[in-house]
Amino acid sequence: MMNSDGFIQIDQELCTGCRHCSDNCAVQAISGEPKKPQSVSSGRCVVCGQCVQICSAFDYAEKITGIPEQQIRETMRTYAAAESGFILYGMGVTHYGQAVDVVRGFPAWRC
Repeated sequence: MMNSDGFIQIDQELCTGCRHCSDNCAVQAISGEPKKPQSVSSGRCVVCGQCVQICSAFDYAEKITGIPEQQIRETMRTYAAAESGFILYGMGVTHYGQAVDVVRGFPAWRC
């Protein structure tokens, strides 16, 4: 997800510490101990989106939504490749404590 400064931010609650993102980061902007949430250095991150594409949190998304992981990834890639696009969301998304972060995170799909 993106933070308010436009940099990738790893959700500390969803990160399993698998380090797939860190291993695939070309600029070595992701660090952390194995099996613990990772963090992104905003000074090094070039917002290429490779960490978002490789993230195993999509496994979790499949479990809670029932939508196959591959379909979620394909949808994100289709959206990211589009010349223009928008996301419609209901007011329910704004009823959570992290609502601002969720709404601001939608642009990360463009990575």
